[in-house]
Amino acid sequence: MDKAERRIRDAKRAAKAILGEKNTKRVKQVLRVEGSRAEQKILRQEKQLADRTGKLESRITVLESQMKKNGAEMKKIREEVQREFRRRDLWAQRKAEVRHLARGRRVCVIKCPAPDSPARERWGDWNYCMMLKRNLEREGLYVIVDCYEDWYCDSGAELVIVMRGLYGYRPDRRNENCRYILWIVSHPDQVTDEECALYDQVWVDSVSARDVLAERLPVPVRTEIVPVDTELFCPASPARGEKDKDKPDEPFYPRVFVGNARGIRRNVTEWCERNDITLHVWGTGWDRLYPDSRNLIFHDPAPYDQVPEIYRHAKVILNDHYEDMLAMGYVNNRLPEVLACGQPIVSDGGRQFGALFSAGVLYYEDEKSFLECIRRAETEYDALRQDALAALPALREKLAASVWARRVREMLEK
Repeated sequence: MDKAERRIRDAKRAAKAILGEKNTKRVKQVLRVEGSRAEQKILRQEKQLADRTGKLESRITVLESQMKKNGAEMKKIREEVQREFRRRDLWAQRKAEVRHLARGRRVCVIKCPAPDSPARERWGDWNYCMMLKRNLEREGLYVIVDCYEDWYCDSGAELVIVMRGLYGYRPDRRNENCRYILWIVSHPDQVTDEECALYDQVWVDSVSARDVLAERLPVPVRTEIVPVDTELFCPASPARGEKDKDKPDEPFYPRVFVGNARGIRRNVTEWCERNDITLHVWGTGWDRLYPDSRNLIFHDPAPYDQVPEIYRHAKVILNDHYEDMLAMGYVNNRLPEVLACGQPIVSDGGRQFGALFSAGVLYYEDEKSFLECIRRAETEYDALRQDALAALPALREKLAASVWARRVREMLEK
């Protein structure tokens, strides 16, 4: 018997005792009404309790999920801390280890801004630094590429080259036998005169910036345009062999752009989209910016060693620069790499780079001139390609990574 039934029974007995049989019928009616109300109240209370229980159980589920997530995060943090402790234990051994491995060779360290994780393979900086390492090693140097987390590890080097992008580095002057070079290749607006003064020499990927900085800095400044791996970036696939390396492949992409979105609609993609120009794009972040594009065809990011194949099979490659790089005359590596493949390129920066790169290049300043460059690339393609191919020997002589590595070795020997 539940609580409501007991209350009704007790009420009936009390009524009979007080009122007798005469008013029993009326009492029964009243009791039925009161019993129904009591039952409904109890049902409402039970429903409220069930609702609160359900909400509590839902909250407990959420908390359990958060605890699991936090546990995973804590595990990740513990692993990272342990990894950093192990890293610093290895730092203490690095100098002696390098001395053993170098076996008398001069030691050079390249400070690369990429992270020390599998993600570095997707960084152009990592692949580029590894290319520089290969060419320096051919000149007889022992070369280490330090990812960002290892920048302050002392290897007892004679030369440290800092690839200055987003991150700055303070030279360790406790190593009195080391020459420190700051190579500004991107984000030049973030580099201060005070930072430059910490180094023995400053290299800039710009002609105009050299003149400006040389007047202000107490250390030597020289132009060092980013070199090109001309064995990888060449008119034909290296698989063809030496005899056919300058015979260009036939294009089947009308226009190509290789680069990440950077979270913005870059001019080259935006102008192609709204002017109904087909463009093949390799990189990350584009599909979110152009979810329903009619003219942009997106591809997954290409590994560094596959980029030349894309260039070789494109009719025209498009290029742009960061605004600060353009304003200060800093060349991105895409411009010389495309030309090393003997391909025409449409790029911004005619006033800044026209004197350095002219053959095979069409320069634009705005959307109107960009569209004119696209039109000319179509109608003058054969002539532009021949100009680019004809300029290859001069470009290799000036910008081949092998030539750059030889200069570095000769500098160390002085």
